[in-house]
Amino acid sequence: MNHARNQYGAVAGDLRSGILLILVAATVGCVLVTFGTLADAAEPVGPGLYSMEADSSGVGRVGHWGPEPARTDTVSATFLDRDTSDWEDVAMVPYEIVGLPFRLAYLLLHQGVVGLDKLGFFSMPPAEYPGLAGPWNTFIMPFLAIESLEGTTLGANITRPRFLGPGNTLFLTGSASTRKAQKLAGGTLFQIGNDWQLQVGAGTEEVPQVRFYGLGYDSRGGDLSYYYRGVSWGGFEVDRDLGKRFGLDLRSYFSKVVAKESGYQTDQSLEKVHADDIPYGFPGTSRGLMYQVGLHRNNTLETGRPDQGGFQSAGISLFHATDGSDLRYLTYRFNLEKYFSLWHTKRTLVLRGFYNRLDNIGDEPIPFTRLLTFSRPDELRGLQTLRYYGLGSLGLTVEYRWPVWSPGDRDGMGLDAYVFSDNGQVFDHKSEIALNHLEFTGGVGFRLIGKGGNYMARMELGFSDEEPIFRLKFSQNFQYDAKGFLYGKDPTKVR
Repeated sequence: MNHARNQYGAVAGDLRSGILLILVAATVGCVLVTFGTLADAAEPVGPGLYSMEADSSGVGRVGHWGPEPARTDTVSATFLDRDTSDWEDVAMVPYEIVGLPFRLAYLLLHQGVVGLDKLGFFSMPPAEYPGLAGPWNTFIMPFLAIESLEGTTLGANITRPRFLGPGNTLFLTGSASTRKAQKLAGGTLFQIGNDWQLQVGAGTEEVPQVRFYGLGYDSRGGDLSYYYRGVSWGGFEVDRDLGKRFGLDLRSYFSKVVAKESGYQTDQSLEKVHADDIPYGFPGTSRGLMYQVGLHRNNTLETGRPDQGGFQSAGISLFHATDGSDLRYLTYRFNLEKYFSLWHTKRTLVLRGFYNRLDNIGDEPIPFTRLLTFSRPDELRGLQTLRYYGLGSLGLTVEYRWPVWSPGDRDGMGLDAYVFSDNGQVFDHKSEIALNHLEFTGGVGFRLIGKGGNYMARMELGFSDEEPIFRLKFSQNFQYDAKGFLYGKDPTKVR
């Protein structure tokens, strides 16, 4: 049974065609370079591919103990014709045979990259924003996505920098699919002095087919059902820079969430599959105001390849219903990330943990559409988004990253590989938190890094005891301080 879950337009909203072409090409190159390098490990590493060679200025790299001199005959030694044991020669025969096609492919790729570099392909000045130049100083980025539930989605993002003044931005996004999923949202960001930012945003989104498996950590994959979800929202956020990489976030927004029967997959409707255990709030509409205050600290130096420092955040929010019900609840959220530089250049170990909890302070049960779940940035990447629902959620991530390909210097544009393990669970009571209730997932992926160490995109494959999950994203779960109102993100899904 297909366990892929509807992404509610997230992939469609981010699938920008220009960057997609770059990512696909870089991924192919990454695979070839990785295996080619492994199979050809005896060959010396050339300049520019994370080597110890000096750059064009003749200066060596800077290590943990200070500047290192450029390689010369007086500071380096080369061992030629190292003797090997007979068993080692025999063991290398199948290794060399398997590696032959990869070395050939790597050679072709390397020559192609060198040729493009000589033509100036990697030196072309980047556009201020991705997209086509439009009227009134806008940039228009069309996108296309194909999803099993939503069908084919067409849409466009419109960005207007310097909106009503320097430092301000206007962003609009709209999309529609062949299966009547649609979204229209946008926002503005105003820079107020050096320390303040104001975001104002609103939007509406309809997804006729959303998967639902049940409530709690023990919901089963075999209980797959479908329902309709519609959301509309509007609000603002004030961000304050507190110095020393601290920031304060104040947010308030109104939201309306509708859950009802879907017009598709009626033989697996939520009402039929879960007839004996219909979740509270289905069918139904929930309206209310949310007030949030949060504090974050970010002492990393970049978003692409951070190898030291960390990101921490904590917040509390209050929801108050405006639909006549006595629904009121508090949400507590905590996030901790730490980056460790390992023994080789740009090899990094990442540790991350998160904890979220709802505290119902009203007389009305919390509708299932507002329960905690695994959604960005608190995802288990081996499972689909919104796979589980509960009053609490927790998770632990371990990720190892290393560079595999770069057309130029090691600090420029390139592709990094990573392996990860995401583990966590939802719960209603603390007594349910147990090792045997945890979901263990893992996977592999690639991160596309731009110039200046800026994160650009990721492509990953996650595994669990359910179906493998493939993701192509232009956002990340780490160092999360996204401008959600500006970019039209549904605040009822993003924590």
